[in-house]
Order: sequence, then C-alpha cells, then structure tokens
Amino acid sequence: MKLIVATILKQMQLAAVDRGEIRPVRYGITMAPPTDLKLKVLKPMEIAPLR
Repeated sequence: MKLIVATILKQMQLAAVDRGEIRPVRYGITMAPPTDLKLKVLKPMEIAPLR
C-alpha cells in the first residue's frame, strides 16, 4: 500500500504541491499524507481530471 501511495504521489507531484506542503504523519510504522491528500489518493478517479 505504501508503494502505491508513493507512486501516486510521485506521478501527481504537481497536484500534490498545488495543495501545499506535503507533511507525512507517522502512524506506527506507516507514513500517511495530509488528510485532504489522502482522500484524493483513495479516490484516484477524482485525481485524473485535475485542470
């Protein structure tokens, strides 16, 4: 799962930067992006039509 999130963040780097600074938050050993960005990652179909 972490690899998938990292890959999406890498591919959508510009969109992630547009939403502000990316601050990973540690939950145990899992790295998670900010809430608003995580919601976008969970719904990849909403990421595609960014304009």
